[in-house]
Amino acid sequence: MSVTELLPQLRRLNRADKLYVMQFLVSELAQEEAKDKTKRGKFHKALKTSSGAWKDENHPELSSVDDIARYISDMRRENHKR
Repeated sequence: MSVTELLPQLRRLNRADKLYVMQFLVSELAQEEAKDKTKRGKFHKALKTSSGAWKDENHPELSSVDDIARYISDMRRENHKR
């Protein structure tokens, strides 16, 4: 059912039912927001945890954009052979 079909039906509801619908929708939105916030929190925690894991001095073969492009090209070529 589309919103354009739903709105006229909502207008016909009595006050108590309208309040119930509002409560339901606010609850749904709060649950979605909580899930999104949890996902963002997990992402930020993973980002903090992995911060500093990569050190340029450990990968001198990837010191330039050209080096990285060559590495990616080589990896793709190896995967394509399989």
